[in-house]
Amino acid sequence: MYLQLTWNGVDYDSNMFEYSFYSVHRAMPRSGPANGQGGDILIQGEGFRAEANPKCKLNNTIYEPVSISDKEIRCPMVAAEGGD
Repeated sequence: MYLQLTWNGVDYDSNMFEYSFYSVHRAMPRSGPANGQGGDILIQGEGFRAEANPKCKLNNTIYEPVSISDKEIRCPMVAAEGGD
């Protein structure tokens, strides 16, 4: 038997394993300037949690997010590896 319980925004299964749900709706901009000076990359969705410690991975390099809210993660825009 499988049991799932939701309590105060935290989900548990029958083994009391804590997990959370999130959904990514879109990322923008879809492209940016090669010099990386176009502002932040916005990841919009639902269920994001700062305590889950999400990261941004761009060009196989991991970056700390600029900010995290329950509906948006802002990632830094980095310069293109190949230059302009």
